[in-house]
Amino acid sequence: MLGLVVGAQSLRVRQPDGAIASFAEDHLRAVKGEGITSSDSLMVARWLSSRLPMPVQVPLFPGATLRGGRLCLMGPDRGAVVEYDLNDRTLSYFVVPVHPAEPQRAGPPHLRHGSYRGYRVVAWQDAGLTHALVADLPETELTELARYCMQQMMALIRRTVADV
Repeated sequence: MLGLVVGAQSLRVRQPDGAIASFAEDHLRAVKGEGITSSDSLMVARWLSSRLPMPVQVPLFPGATLRGGRLCLMGPDRGAVVEYDLNDRTLSYFVVPVHPAEPQRAGPPHLRHGSYRGYRVVAWQDAGLTHALVADLPETELTELARYCMQQMMALIRRTVADV
């Protein structure tokens, strides 16, 4: 009986949760739908923000080249995907509204890690948005990029507050 319980637990751990799988699936598809191809971060941010009910910031990552942005559909919500080239790989940065039924954590953002079909995902929630980075990079590198992204967003918030 103990073996059955342990086996069921290990199966559950290996299965990605719905959000992790959704991010990786969308990254895999990279649907050739509506999008913008540009290395100008301001132009990409404006294009995405004009099509979504939220402002979208376009982070810059060391060693990465901005390719552009596109819209995505995560469940009932439309979101943004910003795409980069990084060391001959594609890095996708997702920003989607937090679904009202999802619990919001207080305090600093908590990073969730997962993988699906060879792609690693690091996701976090902050300010009513779910953010995720997806790539076929080592987990430590993707985690460093996520922390770098969060630092940029915090610096932007501090600048905005100081300007007010």
